[in-house]
Order: sequence, then C-alpha cells, then structure tokens
Amino acid sequence: MNSDLENLKISDRELERISGFDVSDILVGGIFGGFYRPSVFRSRSRSLQFLFTEVLVFALLFIFTLPIGFAVTRNSVNSFDQLPVVLLFFQATLGSAIVLLTTWNLYMWRRVQQMKPLLRMLDEVDQFNQILGAIEVIDRLNAAKNSQQSVSATLSDRQQVLSALNLTRDTLVAGLSTEKILRENRGLLVSQWRSGGKYRKQFGGDRSAFSQRSRQ
Repeated sequence: MNSDLENLKISDRELERISGFDVSDILVGGIFGGFYRPSVFRSRSRSLQFLFTEVLVFALLFIFTLPIGFAVTRNSVNSFDQLPVVLLFFQATLGSAIVLLTTWNLYMWRRVQQMKPLLRMLDEVDQFNQILGAIEVIDRLNAAKNSQQSVSATLSDRQQVLSALNLTRDTLVAGLSTEKILRENRGLLVSQWRSGGKYRKQFGGDRSAFSQRSRQ
C-alpha cells in the first residue's frame, strides 16, 4: 500500500488506543470480558471464526468444570456398575459447561446492546479501510497503463479523493474519541441529568406557585 494510503488507514493499534478496547474482526475487548461484533454474521468467514471461538470457549469451560464432575461422582467411584457413574460425570460436567457458555453469551449480548454506538463506528472504520484497499487496487491498475494523459488525470482525481478520505478519517477518529469520553463518564452524566431533572422539577413547581400567586 502506498505511503499516503497507509497513513490514512486506521490500524488495529490505533483503534485500541482511541476506543480503549482490543478490537478484532470478531470480538471487542477479548474473549473473556469482551463482546462480539454483530457484523460477524454478515460474512461467512467471520461467522466460521466466531463458531470456532464458541467451540474453543466451550472446550475451555469443559476443562474448568471437570472438578465439578469429579466432586459429584466422588462417592460413587467404588460402585460395581461404572456406566451410571460415567453418565453422571458427563452430565454434571457438560451441564455446567453449557450453563457457563450460555451465561457468557448472554453477557456478551447485553454488552452488545450497551455498545451499539461503538460497534456502528467500528463497522464504519472497516468500510473506510476497505475503500482504501479498493483505491490501492485502482492505483495498481493505473500504474500498468502507459498513457501519460490518463495518469495525470487520474492523479488529479486521486488527490480529491484522498482529501475527502482525510476528512472522513478525522470524523471517524473524533467520533470514536467522543464515544469513549461519553462511555467512561456515563455515570457522571446520568447523575448530572437526574440532578438537573430534580432542579427543573423544583423550579417548575416554584414557577407554577409564583404564577398562581400573581393571578391572585
């Protein structure tokens, strides 16, 4: 990629710095404690990666819940019929792993609902980077042409496109920074809004009482 296009690209490291999250094509904030990106279901390859992640998490949860199975079947180890013991072990272990996996997915779904503004902006960043990739392909095609007139006209159009993309990049970065500030100070904003609501209610009541006294 050309240096001017490379400078315009919003990298994963820059996204992490601006948003405060580790951002990937599938998850935001990592496997545990993070949340998935709804855009994964729009691409077959990303959907398969998300499915693989689910399987990996389930395997890890199954390993972590093995002590539960051992604890449940501890008093049945010396039984002559081992089949019920084995079934009980897998029921306890698999059941615990499934419950934890469901809880993990519900937690991520809730986080997705809370982070919709950020997720929409991340999708816009993906589209922006895809446009840069398309421009790179066009540059390669133009480089293969021999017409000097065509190249000069293309360079003029390219500068206009790059100027527009530069403005778009600044808008995206500013939007991500604003979203992070609002997210990190959400509690303060809510408390201030509630305090302002009480003040408006009290002020409105005082003004209404003043109006009634004025009419009398």
